[in-house]
Amino acid sequence: MVNWGRTKELFGIDKPKYRYKVVVICDKCGVESTKLITKVSDFRDNQLRWICKKCDEPRHSALVKEAMSREDVKDKLSKKSKLLWQNTNYRKKIINRKYSAETLNKMSVSMKKKWNDENFANNVSSGLKKVSDKLSKAGKNMWLNKDFKSKMIKLFEKRSKELWHNPEYRKKVSLALKGNPKIKAATRILWSDPEYKHRMISLHKKLWQNDIYRSKMLELLKKRDYSKCSERSKELWKKEYYKMKMKAIMESENWRMKQAHARSLMPKVSSLQTILYSFLDDLNVKYYREYPDKPADKECVIGPYSFDCVIPRDGKQSLIIECQGEYWHSLNKSKSNDLSKATYIRNNLADKYELKYIWEHEFKCKDKVIENLRYWLGLSKFDIIDFELDQIEIKNCPSKEYRLLLGKYHYLVNAGIGGIAFGAYLNNELIAVCVFSPSLRQNKEESIGFKKDETRELSRLCIHPKYQKRNFASWFITRCIKLLPEQYKCIISYCDTTYNHDGTVYKACNFVLDKIVSPDYWYVDASGWVMHKKTLYNHAVVLKQTENQYAKDKGYNKVYGSEKHRYKFVR
Repeated sequence: MVNWGRTKELFGIDKPKYRYKVVVICDKCGVESTKLITKVSDFRDNQLRWICKKCDEPRHSALVKEAMSREDVKDKLSKKSKLLWQNTNYRKKIINRKYSAETLNKMSVSMKKKWNDENFANNVSSGLKKVSDKLSKAGKNMWLNKDFKSKMIKLFEKRSKELWHNPEYRKKVSLALKGNPKIKAATRILWSDPEYKHRMISLHKKLWQNDIYRSKMLELLKKRDYSKCSERSKELWKKEYYKMKMKAIMESENWRMKQAHARSLMPKVSSLQTILYSFLDDLNVKYYREYPDKPADKECVIGPYSFDCVIPRDGKQSLIIECQGEYWHSLNKSKSNDLSKATYIRNNLADKYELKYIWEHEFKCKDKVIENLRYWLGLSKFDIIDFELDQIEIKNCPSKEYRLLLGKYHYLVNAGIGGIAFGAYLNNELIAVCVFSPSLRQNKEESIGFKKDETRELSRLCIHPKYQKRNFASWFITRCIKLLPEQYKCIISYCDTTYNHDGTVYKACNFVLDKIVSPDYWYVDASGWVMHKKTLYNHAVVLKQTENQYAKDKGYNKVYGSEKHRYKFVR
């Protein structure tokens, strides 16, 4: 019935009006509610019969049950549901529907109450049993549809992630999975599906990039007892069929690609690679490389192989550079691997990549390496950086800092016998170095006029090509000499005319020409690049060859250079 007094108080009407609300009272239980007037003709003498949902539930359930037993009703509902589900917006709305915590809690409480009712539980259980076969068949047919399968898997994954964030849920699942044979069998079936396997591997790779997850897993692995795994492996390797199986796996292309990827995750970066990367940095070149403390750039892994350096080039194939240490790459195993890598690129990817080698002995001629890089990449010379001399800080320079500078830009490459070194720093970056070494035996006391412990040789002067400035070299040498201990009264240095050095910088520092040294021999290759005889001899010793054998194998000819000029400075 209608409570017109409350209706007028709340909605301002005292008789039925279309699309207005009225306050109604249940004819059975007397509960009060509101109802929207959709049909004025339903009223008799300004009154309306009304029963609440709770009181009307038995009658409504009976009607639904009766309707659902009719095939025509089922067909209509099925067709309607299918049409609705074909609507993209409707599907998204259902899939992405989110409930508040309060709503979820109410639903949970409601369902618990219903399941405590034996009649409800029995009805649902019996109903599920009846339709289980039909659902199973329908589900299998639907699962054969790739689109449906993909969408459902994504939906399950999303929901699983949300659930897995709940610690209680994780604990329950972990306890349920332990030692369950059905779960093990189901897992094997899942992992036999290539799509599932690929998806899970990709997911674990993403997880492994998370530092927190990785540290947790490493801690768990440390605690694990591997003795059983080791015993099992030993037993397996005793069986011939297992050996044959593993041999086939290891010779497969897929295995080799995985191994290349694994090597790229833990690469060993050689000193030659370090010098190469530094050259490329100075040339301001974009490149991909290997690292000593983290996985290599993914661009360095090509097919089943990992390469030292890959440089993209506009309008041309990307450039692959391999740094070849002469000892290691002279071994038969390394030769075979190098040939395989070169053949793989040539036969399969010649349109995408060009492979180049830089050998260890070539790094001894840094200008040759840099010129080759410029030629391969089409680069111009270094851009000169301007600076003021009062910006330079001169201080003691440890060998680990200046060795790379010498290795890249000094014609003798190494630091010689070392000694007292001073570095020129601009904004904390080393841009030049002077090394004062102990006097060598050929510098006899009587020829110099000073005792050996009173003499030092300016054995290395090197300035970074980007920081060339007028008078910088003489300014730098003069200040370095002032920083030497007072016991050193004489400074000598040699000017090698073979490299077109004329001693101008020493003359600017008030050095005087003291002696002309007879010519010595060097080694020169077909392109005119020079290698010091001691450098070539050292390489020959490493490869257990004579100096002449090594020079012949590498295409170096002995050439006598020009004379050397010895300059002397007395403090």
